Amino acid sequence: MEIRRSQFIRTYGPGAIIETPRTPAIILSFDTGSEPRDFLQRGYLIKDPILESYLKSIIKKYENRMDLKDLRVRIFELPFSSEEKNIKFSAKNFQKWYLCPEHRILWKYDYRSQKDCPRCRGDYPTKSSPVRFIQVCENGHLDDIQWDMEVHTIYKNNKPTRCSRTYFRWEGPGTGTSETKIICEECKRYIKLSDLYNRKLKCTGRFPEKERPRSSERFEEDCSENATVSLRMASNLRIPEIESIFMVWPRSNEIGSILASNIAMSVEILTTIEFYEEGLLSYDNLKAKFRNILKNAREAKNISEEEYNKLKKNESDILALKKYLEEVKKLEKKEYSYRDIIDMEYRNLHEGAITGKLEDLPETGRKYLEINSTKTISKKFLSVTPIDILTVVETQVAYRRLDISKGKPVLIHKTGEDGTYYFPSIMINGEGIFLDFHKIKLNEETDTFQSWLKAFKNRNMYNQEFLFKIKEEKYELHPTFVFLHTFAHLLIKVLSLYSGYPATSIREKIYITDINTDNPSGGVVLYTATEDEGGALGGLVSLVEEKRMKKIFNNVINISHSCSNDPVCTENKFNIGKYAGASCYSCTAISETSCDHRNLWLDRNLFNENINLLKDWL
Repeated sequence: MEIRRSQFIRTYGPGAIIETPRTPAIILSFDTGSEPRDFLQRGYLIKDPILESYLKSIIKKYENRMDLKDLRVRIFELPFSSEEKNIKFSAKNFQKWYLCPEHRILWKYDYRSQKDCPRCRGDYPTKSSPVRFIQVCENGHLDDIQWDMEVHTIYKNNKPTRCSRTYFRWEGPGTGTSETKIICEECKRYIKLSDLYNRKLKCTGRFPEKERPRSSERFEEDCSENATVSLRMASNLRIPEIESIFMVWPRSNEIGSILASNIAMSVEILTTIEFYEEGLLSYDNLKAKFRNILKNAREAKNISEEEYNKLKKNESDILALKKYLEEVKKLEKKEYSYRDIIDMEYRNLHEGAITGKLEDLPETGRKYLEINSTKTISKKFLSVTPIDILTVVETQVAYRRLDISKGKPVLIHKTGEDGTYYFPSIMINGEGIFLDFHKIKLNEETDTFQSWLKAFKNRNMYNQEFLFKIKEEKYELHPTFVFLHTFAHLLIKVLSLYSGYPATSIREKIYITDINTDNPSGGVVLYTATEDEGGALGGLVSLVEEKRMKKIFNNVINISHSCSNDPVCTENKFNIGKYAGASCYSCTAISETSCDHRNLWLDRNLFNENINLLKDWL
């Protein structure tokens, strides 16, 4: 069974259950279910110390690690099946309890004594399939419901009966849980499915995704949480956490990338060069120490044999490495946060709109960013720039089960022999439009502005931290962000009419800086990036012409003033405690695939009160 790389990153991946033609199966972890084991050494590493540092900060938060000095993180790009046909990710059926629809019998599989329904009596489950009800806990554990224990346990004193039967009659006239009974015909005890939903089940602590393929050995750990009943294909059974980053900052050359990916080694080389410059080492001793540092790094598997040979070629001119090493040293104590990442993205996009940018990967020569500043259209408050080539790196970092706020994150990574964390990613090329606002000054005299500003100043009242990109800032409540976000949604709806792309394929990214000042800056990137040919056909960048953009902005204003749900929609005033103002699916809300903020923090009223920011385009 084949799935696309984007499906693997955005939807599936380790811990996800897929319905195969034969049976439902869970995708195994990278450490136990990837073949061959050495595909990480086949050129799919994305060498980016900034992204690696950002992922380290996520690991620190999720694993409560204090010291990140010895933690190594790498990002690898999932290969296309056409590139590596022998790379496979295994999945296995983790369930032992089956339901026979013909005889209405729930039975437990045992390869020695029970291979089929007791009445079908085959050598394998001929008509039966795994029962669709399973148990799951917020710590990420997943397992069969222990049907024999649940049916036979007397919950008044929590003691099981002595009955040991492992198949039961599934009885019920309809599909409702209150009408369905699971009955033991031997001891006559039974349980209703609705009662099972209300019980606190004992968690087995099982991680089936960490088990070996074709192995009956279970991976279990101690767990004090109670498990709950869930449908096998429930949407909250696995909630992926995906980091989507634009590749917009310059990369160094190949040597610089190797050094930046090995900070400890690079700092040691730089220290040795400084000793030489201070007269404490001869040049011959410098070369000897350089060779020894590289040899130790190779033996520790911090660098590959290929990287070792490339660095060794610089032995005759070690001092030429100093400029790269000094840049790497700046990363030694720097821990990049999400705020650092988006500020860097915005700063580089802003510079590209003024001076232009053309960047490619030093390892492959592949272009990852192209901004032609000569096509920028600049007005008093807003400038519009086409991005001809935009590369998005999407990394699935972790997943949670049941609850996005309470569920314990389970990291998704392959562990190298030296303990390095390898995270799966995809790099997707696309195109986009960058809309850069200069020192946004909103109308502060309106009630709408004051309501949002009050909410921002009292943001600690919003305790659902998973709704915010940066829980300490909660900048989504800032009136400027709400204006930009609403503008982005309205513009996506209009662009879909002109670009040829459906609105569901156009995505947004909102930037806001200096939120604690009177006039914050900010911008919007609207882009499309997919693995098929529809992701880079030029449908967006071709619209960046003054006449076309004026027509587009006029249409944005027109749809902002009307909604089929008016006056109900427009009279929905924002107050502190709410998550949106005048907004609904008839006006500003768009597809969940396009919005990066769950269709929250939108307000048509706030946007309409500040249309003057677009007056030069109308």
